[in-house]
Amino acid sequence: MDRQLEATGFYGFRWWRFESGGELRSPLRTFVRWTPGMNTARCFASRRLLPWRVEETQHLDDAPNGLCTCGIYGLHDLPLEQPSPSIARSWWHATSGSGGRDGFVLGVVEGWGRSSVGPHWWRSEFARVRALYGATPSAVKSLRHVGRRYGVPVYRDLEALIGEWRPQPVLADVA
Repeated sequence: MDRQLEATGFYGFRWWRFESGGELRSPLRTFVRWTPGMNTARCFASRRLLPWRVEETQHLDDAPNGLCTCGIYGLHDLPLEQPSPSIARSWWHATSGSGGRDGFVLGVVEGWGRSSVGPHWWRSEFARVRALYGATPSAVKSLRHVGRRYGVPVYRDLEALIGEWRPQPVLADVA
């Protein structure tokens, strides 16, 4: 079960889809574009945008909501090729392909505001892109434009990315 809390400045790993024009999008809901700077979570669960439903909910407050799966996601650890079955399949990519032809890029996201924390991930009200990772020299080259657009560094060395941006545990609960 997720813990609800109010948090500031915590990091997580995540995947984005990237386009040659320098734009990042959600890996699952590709119509959701990330902007440079602050991004605000919205709930799409009640709008029936996909044929399947994780949960039926009609909440009136802002995302994330404890009764829903909405919010901006970040993972506590690097995503595995076959993570927990509760993590969406669109996040199952090998880090060795980041920035490659499949159009997915691994990076670090910073979240804050109202948040829910689970065993493998967190969901936040607000987030921003903090760093991107290109697994090969050609991936780094193709991601330079994206990095400039979002004002973030693009790493070629995964260990350097982890060393600089490793997520710390989110511990404080809201009273």
